Amino acid sequence: MTVVRGVGRHLIRRLRRRSRGNDITHTQLNVVRQHLRAAVYLLDWLTDQGLTMASCRQSDLERWMTRDETQLRKEAGHFVRWTVAQRIARDLSFPAVKWNGPSQAMDDDARWATARRLLNDDTIRTEYRLAGLLLLLYAQWPAAISRLTTAHIEKTDEAVRIRLGDVAVTLPSPVAELALEQSAARRSHAVLAQTDSPWLFPGGQPGRPISAWAMGERLRKLGIRLAETRSTALFQLATELPSAILARTPAPAASTTLLVLSVGGKGIVMRPGHLREATRKAAQRATRTFRSRLSAGEKTCRKRMATLAVVHDADPAVRRPHDIIAPPGASAASAATGTTTSRTRPSSSPTASADHRTSGTTAAQWHRP
Repeated sequence: MTVVRGVGRHLIRRLRRRSRGNDITHTQLNVVRQHLRAAVYLLDWLTDQGLTMASCRQSDLERWMTRDETQLRKEAGHFVRWTVAQRIARDLSFPAVKWNGPSQAMDDDARWATARRLLNDDTIRTEYRLAGLLLLLYAQWPAAISRLTTAHIEKTDEAVRIRLGDVAVTLPSPVAELALEQSAARRSHAVLAQTDSPWLFPGGQPGRPISAWAMGERLRKLGIRLAETRSTALFQLATELPSAILARTPAPAASTTLLVLSVGGKGIVMRPGHLREATRKAAQRATRTFRSRLSAGEKTCRKRMATLAVVHDADPAVRRPHDIIAPPGASAASAATGTTTSRTRPSSSPTASADHRTSGTTAAQWHRP
């Protein structure tokens, strides 16, 4: 039971760290539940065999993995690797599943055929037509679509815009009509009458939006493959970006590329109102011993650690012998004028923060897409 509590705390801490203060989606919560259930299934089987994680051997783990009744086999790997890292289990190996890259893009003709069907088919409910078009045209995931409110729709005399990020996007005329219709109606999928909910896609529970899972299921019933559709939309949006922005965007690293995470910190002077709680209280308790100078241990100001983290690739630079040392009999001038192998400039993606702690900034940079 203690192991279950420990892995539960670990999963919750990791979920909070990766969410970075944002709302947790249904998909993220479901993944955590699956990992926890997988740990319980494995521990229950070990208990029936008279074993624990400390006494479990690789042969016992493989015997559980090959059973026909085993559930959540892949998800249990996260628990096994965590127990090895915590030194609860020893000599256990559970390889991670390799990510094979983004989903394959769908056919362009099929994508536009689906978009025309959502625009013209009046038998489909307005909210699902609008949600499908936001996924097809703007690569919005169901979790982001379900969190939209009526305040995200901006109507002016010239156009109708929807705020999907920091900047509002102008909607084409057919999509704008669907957005205004849905904003005016806002009927819940569980209630036929109009609701007063601020959510653009109200859910079955009063005052709450439709869940990301429910939104995804309704789009799948319309024949929309979420991952393929979003990948296609992202590729299409990338072709519309200015070349200057694309040139500064690092290309995705291959599975064989060595990635290096570098982190540096520097204390910077902060105003009292921007100090962390513990530092602010320590500054308030501090008293000056002398008027004209500082005594031992006293500080003129309080600082806060600013963290700069960068992830860059480190492709090996293949060098020949004469790139390092001149050949025998060659002068220094001739060696200097010889052809040498130039090292490829690394592709980097930096981030900096003075609001979050070093561990949070480092984790956010490493898990940054």
